Amino acid sequence: MPMPNKQLSLDDVVAVTQLEIDNTPLSTIILMAADPLAGICVPFFHLLPHLIMILFVIWLCYTAPKQAEISFYQADSHLEWINIFVIFMVNMMRKSFAIYGHWCEIQEALAISSKVHNDPALVTKIRRGAFYEFLNLMQDPIAFSLSVYVAVYMSDNLFLNVLLNIVALEFITEVDEEICQAFTLWRFGEDAKISVSIIDITYNVDEGLELWHQCSNTSKKNVVRDLRSSDNSNLVLWELLTSKFQGLGLTDSMDDGREVASSFQIQFDIVSWENIPEETLISKGGLFLAATEDEVWKQQISKDQRAVLFKYFPEIVSELPWTGSVKLDLKNSYGVRHARSVVHIANKNEDVGSITCEFVHNETDAAVAVLRDGLMKNTTLQTVSIQRSGLTANGVKDIALLLRGNSKLGLMWLLANNFGDAGAIILADALSEGSDANTTMHRMMLGLNNVSNECRDKCIQKTNGRMVFIPDEHLQSLVD
Repeated sequence: MPMPNKQLSLDDVVAVTQLEIDNTPLSTIILMAADPLAGICVPFFHLLPHLIMILFVIWLCYTAPKQAEISFYQADSHLEWINIFVIFMVNMMRKSFAIYGHWCEIQEALAISSKVHNDPALVTKIRRGAFYEFLNLMQDPIAFSLSVYVAVYMSDNLFLNVLLNIVALEFITEVDEEICQAFTLWRFGEDAKISVSIIDITYNVDEGLELWHQCSNTSKKNVVRDLRSSDNSNLVLWELLTSKFQGLGLTDSMDDGREVASSFQIQFDIVSWENIPEETLISKGGLFLAATEDEVWKQQISKDQRAVLFKYFPEIVSELPWTGSVKLDLKNSYGVRHARSVVHIANKNEDVGSITCEFVHNETDAAVAVLRDGLMKNTTLQTVSIQRSGLTANGVKDIALLLRGNSKLGLMWLLANNFGDAGAIILADALSEGSDANTTMHRMMLGLNNVSNECRDKCIQKTNGRMVFIPDEHLQSLVD
């Protein structure tokens, strides 16, 4: 079973999805369970209308009788009562459908909490959130009752008082929703989502035969894929999680009354890329990326975050769209596994023109061999930078083969690699000697390579100045 501090990826979970923070009851309950501050603030916001109405009741009981006569309204005609009754009923009917939907979502949350195992703290958070959403649900019936009382017992003009009551109490019952929306925008930003990870499921039925063969209209593979799709609404995603016909069947039951799933482990997190701490990025970034839209990847995830994510989840990151400059410059972080993903990024994305990568010293030469084979036929990459990677003269041989096989590269940076005179000569030969010499590369930038002055002069002359050696004293920041 994956532990919370383990680096979780798709291999560790059954399914993962991301819900919009849309201030519906179910979304709000999960939000309160996922974020400690939301778990404190949202209940307080929901209690504010109740506090206002309690103070109003106190005024009605103690102060109002001293200021006005409290008596049953005497209507001039039965038509007046009929008119008021219709106004109240229409308003309550409108609210009743929303209240019913609200109640159903609370029941869904409670059904989820009843099956969560190995996480009693999460169960408590979900049930606490459901309780406060129930209080939120009760605002409208209480407000309706107060409105009827005030209209009937404290009015000289019943019709006018009904309308004023409805407007005033509508404001009171809606004010907490407005505050919750403002809070989530301030706390998480405009594009934040709730990540829902199903880590494991214990089925009460034969999963293959009874769920997927007899009940389901789809397949587990399709459900998992659709859960990761950004095109589905919260309602559709929830059906994919809970329905036995369309999804994983987490809260559904068979026709004979047996529950489809007896228990599961679930995890809620807030995905706000501009606010994610690095430790969360490392432990859960793979899950977040699995359901992240391409546009979010392009516009909201910074280059520094991409470098960290690539270190821990290279296979997932390499499938996302890249453009322009790919900067993977975490010092001493990447190895052969990452080199394969670098090749995939370069060959899959025609808009990638530059790649910077720093390899673990004991894997650099092997990683460069992977780059040599993978980038030999690439026609879109213009710049390759391998810095602070401990590249040796043996590894430089593979760089030379890449140069001889790929005439599209225009610029290469090999700073702070200790390959010495032997490596520098190999590079100079690749740029100048033989029928397959690379004559199209404009510049090769070198420095801190342990190359002697005599060898530098020789290489510069041999390549007509295309090998450029930056003085070592200008590059000390690379090794500090």
